[in-house]
Amino acid sequence: MHTFRGAIQVCFGGFRAVDFLVCYVVFYDLADGVCEYRELVLVENDRKVKRTGACHFYKSYAHGNSVYLFGYEYPAILKIDVDTRETVYLTDWVIEVEKRISRMSASMGYVSDFVIVDNSLWALCECANAVLRLDLHKDKIEVMDISSDLDIQCGICFDGNFWVAGNNEHSNKLLKYDTQFVLEKEIEIYSAKDGDEDYDF
Repeated sequence: MHTFRGAIQVCFGGFRAVDFLVCYVVFYDLADGVCEYRELVLVENDRKVKRTGACHFYKSYAHGNSVYLFGYEYPAILKIDVDTRETVYLTDWVIEVEKRISRMSASMGYVSDFVIVDNSLWALCECANAVLRLDLHKDKIEVMDISSDLDIQCGICFDGNFWVAGNNEHSNKLLKYDTQFVLEKEIEIYSAKDGDEDYDF
């Protein structure tokens, strides 16, 4: 008996789920009720972000015939072809993000949230003041620094500007960035008015 926790997504006629107790991906076919198990490559646990088994992956995104799994404790972004089950491990960004980690706690992971803007996926790093820009056509990842005094970044959205939300002791902060991630404004979100601008929360 396997217990599945975490990201579960319906795509291409089947559930794709991650079993966070062990390192494999499970494909569940809705038509015949058959589970297919695919082991993931084991990685050395010598990173600042430690694999505790609590949450290997936290977010996922279906794009075309592929599903991206975003590493939370697992040091990779996986791209899985749903038909062939071919798995590509995108890892070039991990060392760059690890270099940017200045303070680490057991509850921090790599990717906490993402937003799609045109043909790019912008993934917010929880453990460092950085974002990942994933080119969805080329699967190339660029690491970009962001100006932030947040200890943990937990949410990101885009409306012509990027908005980043804090967590824990900074859960009342909202940061506004331009398209190059230059900080424009910091807002205390328990206040619905900032200067002449009104914000609805």
